[in-house]
Amino acid sequence: MARHLYDFICPHCCADFEELVGPDDKSVICPECGKDAERQLCAPTVDWRPFVFSLRSNNEAAIDKWDRKRKKKLEVEHRKLRDHGTYE
Repeated sequence: MARHLYDFICPHCCADFEELVGPDDKSVICPECGKDAERQLCAPTVDWRPFVFSLRSNNEAAIDKWDRKRKKKLEVEHRKLRDHGTYE
């Protein structure tokens, strides 16, 4: 039988704790006061790695594109300076 870790809070003594609970378990006893505790709703665990890696690869592509444009612009400016003595 699969057991899951849930967060609980006791409405009597305000203790918060985690407990491994099976699907058939209806109530959990507070370790502080011994009365029934309530399960808390928690945000699900999300694996952000694929999203972050896609952002990083998109960002790296944008940086590479910017760098290529910058190098091309510098080459043009240096050529103008060399040929004409001015950037104009």
